[in-house]
Amino acid sequence: MRLVIPIVIVSLLLISCTQSKEKDDALIVKAGNKTLIKSDLDENIPANLPYNDSVIAVEHYIRRWITDVLMYDIAEKNTNDMAQINRLVENYKKSLVIYHYQEQLINEKLSKNITEQDLYKYYENNKEKFRMDKYSAQGIFMNLADSLAFGDIIPFEYVKPVVREMLVNQQKIDFLKETEADIYQRALDKGVVKFYKE
Repeated sequence: MRLVIPIVIVSLLLISCTQSKEKDDALIVKAGNKTLIKSDLDENIPANLPYNDSVIAVEHYIRRWITDVLMYDIAEKNTNDMAQINRLVENYKKSLVIYHYQEQLINEKLSKNITEQDLYKYYENNKEKFRMDKYSAQGIFMNLADSLAFGDIIPFEYVKPVVREMLVNQQKIDFLKETEADIYQRALDKGVVKFYKE
């Protein structure tokens, strides 16, 4: 059975564009013990849509939101292994928080100034990675396939963008390894980590 959202409600939502806090927090719908407010709706509906498209988008979003809330309530009550799900959620959350923190550290601490000399030095030390093979011949270096034989090293000027990306990635890996080692050692020095004998 199709869940119908009253068109009057949708129209009023689209008309009320006042940016006041009260308007943004206006209650739209409640399902179970969850509520949807106007600011949540605004964040998920593209701005500047034609009126008819906005009506359809709002109706679809509200219907999807209600269905998700109701389905989640039913699933939560009838799922046998919530403990396992909670462990998976916690592990995912931990990975996500660590990832975002690492990206923050990289953006704050890692130098973005890579010189031509840095690039060339990396190229010289890793020439084996830049040999022509069947993959590079079919890809971005296809124009060199006629001038270079299989196994030849691709000239620096052609691979410079690739070298830059590889060097940046290597710097990220080295930086994160050093950071993790430093965090571990400082925790040991401060007694944050304690080992217990069996």
